[in-house]
Amino acid sequence: MGVVTEYARLSYEGYRTGHLIYSFFCVGANSEELKNINNKSGYGQDSPISKLLELKGKVASVDLDDQDSMTMYHFVEEILQVDYQYFKNFYGQYEDRAGVVSTQDYTLFVRDLEKGVQTDVNRMGEILWKEGLYLGNRPGVGNGMRSIAAKDLFERTSKEIIEGREIETLYSIE
Repeated sequence: MGVVTEYARLSYEGYRTGHLIYSFFCVGANSEELKNINNKSGYGQDSPISKLLELKGKVASVDLDDQDSMTMYHFVEEILQVDYQYFKNFYGQYEDRAGVVSTQDYTLFVRDLEKGVQTDVNRMGEILWKEGLYLGNRPGVGNGMRSIAAKDLFERTSKEIIEGREIETLYSIE
C-alpha cells in the first residue's frame, strides 16, 4: 500500500474490497457501494476500478510517476483483452469481515514474461499531460499531486490500444 492509503486505512472507518491480492480501501461518500465488492479478477468489470468509472470518479496520484501509480491502465488492458497479457490464477487463505477463513482463488491479468513484456507506462502519462487531461502537478513539482477523470484515462488509453500503439505507450519488450 502507498503512504496515503495506509494512512487512510489506519485513520478512517472504511471498507476493504475483497480481492485477495488487489484490494482497495474505500472511505467517503460512495464507500457503501464498494464494500461488498469481491471481484474474481483484479482489474475486471466487477472490480472497484470499474465502479470508479461508473461513478464518474477521478484517479489521483501524489508525487509518483505513472509507472509507479496508475493501476487503471491495467484495467483498460484487461477490458480490451490485449494479447501481451494473460489471466493467472492465485490461491490463498482469505479471511472475510466476519472472520471466516477459507481458501479462495482469484486472477490477475498479468504481463507475459516469456515474451519479454515489461510494463512501461510513463509514455502514456506524457500523452495525458500533453493533451491537458492530467490536472495538477507533475511528480517532484510542488506537492506532486495530479488527478484525471477515470473516464478520460479509460477512453484515451483505449484509443492507444485500439489504434495499435500500446507497445509505444503501455509496454516494451525486454
